[in-house]
Amino acid sequence: MFDSAADRIEYSQAVDYLDQGRADLVPAQKLEDYVARGLLQREGSQLVLTEAGRREFETAKNERSAEG
Repeated sequence: MFDSAADRIEYSQAVDYLDQGRADLVPAQKLEDYVARGLLQREGSQLVLTEAGRREFETAKNERSAEG
């Protein structure tokens, strides 16, 4: 789904910001890209993880932990 581990880690950081209610810290174009890829979906005014998004997030968390 992602070209590199760095891209996946960037995605996981974006999800962390969304969970904290800080979507303003993620570039709007990145969020739109994640929606287009099927990782996030809109529910009203909120963005939530899809099942594919949740799997990628778990993979990215593991990579983040491995990189320190």
